[in-house]
Amino acid sequence: MGYVLSNESWVLKEVYDASQPGPSTKLKKSDPSVVSAECYADLLSKLSSMDAKIESIKDLIASTLFQVDKIRDTTKETGTDVSKLRVKLDDVIKEAVKLSAKLQASVGAMPERLTTPLTEMKDAILYDYLPYGVDFADGPTGRYTNGRNMADLLAEHLGFDHYIPPFASATGDELLQGVNYASGYAGIRNETGSHVGDRIYLGKQLQNHKVTISRIADLLGNAPSAKKYLNKCLFIVGIGNNDYINNFLLPDIYPTSHLYRPSQYAKILIEQYSHQLKV
Repeated sequence: MGYVLSNESWVLKEVYDASQPGPSTKLKKSDPSVVSAECYADLLSKLSSMDAKIESIKDLIASTLFQVDKIRDTTKETGTDVSKLRVKLDDVIKEAVKLSAKLQASVGAMPERLTTPLTEMKDAILYDYLPYGVDFADGPTGRYTNGRNMADLLAEHLGFDHYIPPFASATGDELLQGVNYASGYAGIRNETGSHVGDRIYLGKQLQNHKVTISRIADLLGNAPSAKKYLNKCLFIVGIGNNDYINNFLLPDIYPTSHLYRPSQYAKILIEQYSHQLKV
């Protein structure tokens, strides 16, 4: 099995006999086994270009992971120069995302050998190190803030003796004291903030809230009791800035600014937000 070149066309070796030249030994142009020399050269060119893009992404991934390690080491030892390193890291990530998008467009799907390193790159963007949490009693906890957030301040004002726990760790009777569904870089729109890695967008947060309702029903014995209990609760929702900072204002990554004028985008966000709050 293989190909041989005959009259500037590639034909299957098994159906071509060089010792018996003639029209009958060459397949017709319409036969799928025939690959013209021109098409073959074009295919090689595209494969070469794709391989170059893959190597570029691999280099960017390596550089990104190096910057992450540098940030961790720097903040642990000195707690300084974080902003400069963060800017460099964000630039590297943006370039990697652009190249990944181009590669996906050219081959239809991300090659498997890139899936793992890209996932590792995204998972590396965490906030469980200083100076995040520098003013928080529990230190760095993975939250994108230096100290208390709005939910923490609200809990203090209402007289809670502890901060409202995150959904990921809240269990048992803790659920009856409140749950925090917040997630860094999350937005009203599902795609918002996706360029930095995993985040729990508002739609997913609402799904998590349904899980909480089900757990509360189990704790109280039935769904009506859970509904009565939840009707006495205070709900606070603050979201939307990331839909601009990490979506609309990043035209090289997200298409929203190309599809909508600012007033149109605001209206779309309000409509989606209103619908989600009713849910």
